[in-house]
Amino acid sequence: MTPHTLLVALAAVVTLYLAFGVLYQFAFAVTGLLPQPRPAKRATARNLTRFAVFIAAYKEDAVIVETARRALRQRYPSDRFEVIVLADQLKPSTLRELATLEGVRTVLVIEEESRKSRALRAGIAAVAEDGFTGAVVLDADNHMAPDFLLEADAYLAAGFRAVQGQRTAPAGELTATARWDAISEAINNHILCAGHHAVGFSARLAGSGMAFEFGVFARVMRQVDAIGGVDQELELRLTRAGEAIA
Repeated sequence: MTPHTLLVALAAVVTLYLAFGVLYQFAFAVTGLLPQPRPAKRATARNLTRFAVFIAAYKEDAVIVETARRALRQRYPSDRFEVIVLADQLKPSTLRELATLEGVRTVLVIEEESRKSRALRAGIAAVAEDGFTGAVVLDADNHMAPDFLLEADAYLAAGFRAVQGQRTAPAGELTATARWDAISEAINNHILCAGHHAVGFSARLAGSGMAFEFGVFARVMRQVDAIGGVDQELELRLTRAGEAIA
């Protein structure tokens, strides 16, 4: 094989590889326009999922109190969810302020090496005997829409055991970086969440704004010890176990 033939063959392989990626993204960009299958909300509150809302907070003193306060503002029975702040190296003053919020529990995370995966495992262990049937994972700057738990409950009631919520930018003026980040998040949500879900495939996980059946979440998290990319390892282990992500 001459050098010219080798270069042509290599170019063809690279072109095919890139073409596959483009076609894959384009196909799911189109399917993302299809109507999304959405389960009906439950008619009565009696059987609603009892959620543990985990908020991972590593040195997030500036925002965690407001996030916890907003997390309580759900159109959901207050006895069917509890906010669990995973406090990793928060200041004593922040812990005292969190202690004044009814419906918020603080779990101290004491690890030599701080990791989100370890904080979540500490939270699961702290509430394992408290009868929760669902788990929600938020980052310290995430604010849930008022009906998020109702929506998550509907998907869990429909048989899904893992759900990815849609993350959007906060209202108001955004910096250029935040604006591009919001655009990227919207594109990923349209293609990799809505596009997949519309045709019966699993959505991707984004690391926060996630809801799970508690037992599944606890079982899978026991196997996760990622330094970063908790969402990717969770997604991989769930899909390997045959769990569809809504």
